[in-house]
Amino acid sequence: MVAFTELSPEDIGLYHTEAFERLAEQYAAQRPKDRKSAMQDMTDIVSSYCSHDECRDITEKLAKEDFSIAVQNAHEDFPQHIDASIRDHLESLRLTILSIEDKKADEVIASLELIQKKLREEESIHEDDKYLGLAAGSVAIESTKLWTEVLNNPSHPLHAIRNEGRGLQDVDVNIDISSNTALIILADTVGIIFFLGIPVGAILASLYAFDLLNRTPAPTPAPTPAPGDRK
Repeated sequence: MVAFTELSPEDIGLYHTEAFERLAEQYAAQRPKDRKSAMQDMTDIVSSYCSHDECRDITEKLAKEDFSIAVQNAHEDFPQHIDASIRDHLESLRLTILSIEDKKADEVIASLELIQKKLREEESIHEDDKYLGLAAGSVAIESTKLWTEVLNNPSHPLHAIRNEGRGLQDVDVNIDISSNTALIILADTVGIIFFLGIPVGAILASLYAFDLLNRTPAPTPAPTPAPGDRK
C-alpha cells in the first residue's frame, strides 16, 4: 500500500474488503482467542499493505484508538470538522444504510452507488471534502456487501470473531438502533470519517462493532449452595 493519502476513494473500499477476506481465510482454519487477538490480526493484515514505515506507524497508532466512538456516534451528528457541503451526502449514506432493515442488500447497494455518482459529478464541493465523502461511500458499499453476507451466512469464517460475555475492550455503549447490520455498517462509514479517510480506522471500527453486537452470552455460573445444603 502506498501512503493512505495517495489512494483513490474507491481503493479505500476495496482495501477494506480485501483485508476482511484475508481475515476470513485465516479464521477458516483457526478461531481467534478473543477480540484483542482479532484486532491484532487485522492490524497485522493492514500493516502488511504498507510500503514504508510511516504507513505502518500510523496503522499501529490507530490500532490503539478507542473504536467505541464510531459505534457511539453511528447514529448521531457527524464530527464538527466535516464541512457543511458534504454533510447532506453523508446523511444520505446514513439514511440509506438504515433502510437495510426493510430492504434487500442489493437495493441498498444500488442506492449507495447512486449517491456516490451524484457526489462524484458535483463540481461545487472542495476536492478534499469530496474525497472524504467518496471514501465514506466506498466503504459503505463494500461494508454492506461484506456484513450482510457474514450475518446471513452462519458458516462464514468471520462468525468466529465472538467473545463470551464482556470483551477485553468493552465500554458501556447505549445502542438505540433496531438493526445490528446497519449499526456495523454505520460504524464502518463513520470510522472512515472520524479517522480522516485512513482505512484502518473504518476496518477496525466495524470489526469492533461486529464483535460488540454479536457476542455470545457468557455461561451463567451455577449458584454456590448454602453451607447447610452441602452434602
